[in-house]
Amino acid sequence: MKNKKLFLHIGTLKTGSTLIQFFCMENRRKLMEDGVLFPNSAISMRPDGRSMRTPGHYLLISALLNDDLAIFKELEAEIANQNNISTVILSSENFSIHPELIPKLHVYFGQFKEVKIIVYLRRQDFYLESIYTEFISGGWRKLSKTPIEFFGECLDGNGPVECNYYNLLEPWAKAFGKTNILVRPFEREQWVEGDLIKDFLITLNLPWRNDYVTPGSAAKNVSPPARVVEIIRNLNRIPLDGSFYRAALTNFFENEYSDYSHNAKSSFTSPRLRRDVLQHYAESNQHVAQEYLGRPDDLLFYEPAPKEDEPWQPVTIDDPDIVTRVFSLFLEQKALEIEEEFSQCKKRLEGNRHYVQEAFDKFKREIEDNQHDVQEALEKYKKEKERLQSLLYHHILATYRLARKSLWRRLSRFLRSPGLNETKLLSKSGLVDHYYYFKNNVHAIQSGMTAAEHYVRYGAQQGKNPSENFNTIQYLAEHPDVTHDGLNPLVHFLLNKRG
Repeated sequence: MKNKKLFLHIGTLKTGSTLIQFFCMENRRKLMEDGVLFPNSAISMRPDGRSMRTPGHYLLISALLNDDLAIFKELEAEIANQNNISTVILSSENFSIHPELIPKLHVYFGQFKEVKIIVYLRRQDFYLESIYTEFISGGWRKLSKTPIEFFGECLDGNGPVECNYYNLLEPWAKAFGKTNILVRPFEREQWVEGDLIKDFLITLNLPWRNDYVTPGSAAKNVSPPARVVEIIRNLNRIPLDGSFYRAALTNFFENEYSDYSHNAKSSFTSPRLRRDVLQHYAESNQHVAQEYLGRPDDLLFYEPAPKEDEPWQPVTIDDPDIVTRVFSLFLEQKALEIEEEFSQCKKRLEGNRHYVQEAFDKFKREIEDNQHDVQEALEKYKKEKERLQSLLYHHILATYRLARKSLWRRLSRFLRSPGLNETKLLSKSGLVDHYYYFKNNVHAIQSGMTAAEHYVRYGAQQGKNPSENFNTIQYLAEHPDVTHDGLNPLVHFLLNKRG
């Protein structure tokens, strides 16, 4: 990449980035004929080769946020395979909202011979209104703030986007150099021939070709009228989340939109508010015009600011029940869909009932035919389980008896607990049930010992239980360290219970 030039298009938001990206993707081969590569890498693609949403290089941003450079290696390999390419274009408007990634981008893109940053800036009053519209009508953020509340937060510096364009450009200029920041105002009268695509190509030093394919309407993010957005803002107050709510919005746009899309010229913001916004960012815009565009008139945007007394029609909803009506229509349609789906399911069930019954009867016969074999197998399994369990218990008890009698293990136990008297400890614990023990071990009565003493000396080694609440062999099986140390299992249980 050392012999190639990079144009990094960073947006900003709501400045025709989707249109530019679709143009580059649909004319990818023609651009390559002129030595320009719009990489496929870092674009989320469908199996049919089309982009999932818009053909921007969004995956680069998620990769940097997660410190996953695999996609960058893929991008580097794609660029290296194009020998006739001298220029690379990467585009994503989301670069502009992640200034924290600029140092990483500078390090990685430092491999290019030259890096130019292309950024389109929209006049702040139009920009904020467009952002507000998207946040309201997108169905994801469920914003329900009024325009005045939203604009106020942005002017206070608490909004979701940076509208001080000088502050926005400064970290990019520090990383890549101010002369490498190519600022283009997002105003039709400032574009080459009033065309955004031609303006973008001229910024790349590319001539217009008559055989370029012009993107269709799908490449343009057309904002809904203000009145429709106001309806959705009220819908956003309804406490519904997830796909159900987004389906309601989809239904509204598909079936109800045309009924409420008149009065399209109405605006969220009064001329006074627009003038306040422009005044707030006037100094920042002057610095951008001077330092990045070299304009002696200090004007970043040429379209005149609105006059304070010019006619303005606030956004209104004539029908106070519109929100209820829109959502009711959606619920009615949803109910019809559910009813139709239920009816179809019922028909399928009725049609398949015969086959289901037949399959069930066949299965029942097979179970009855095999019941005897299954019972035999279960009995065999039960006996084998008992045999293996018996072998295991014998092995555990044999190991325990050896550990119990071993002089080395006895000495080890004494050194660990020199004052431990197992018989005395169990006698006082109440864990040895005398009646239960002698009832199940009659021969122990003849020894003349207490139940606790007999259990300590003989019972535990024979696998006897001191009470119906304690299983000696099971405890030894679950605590192999007790088995190998030769410690009385009930004593171990009592000591650990106390600990």
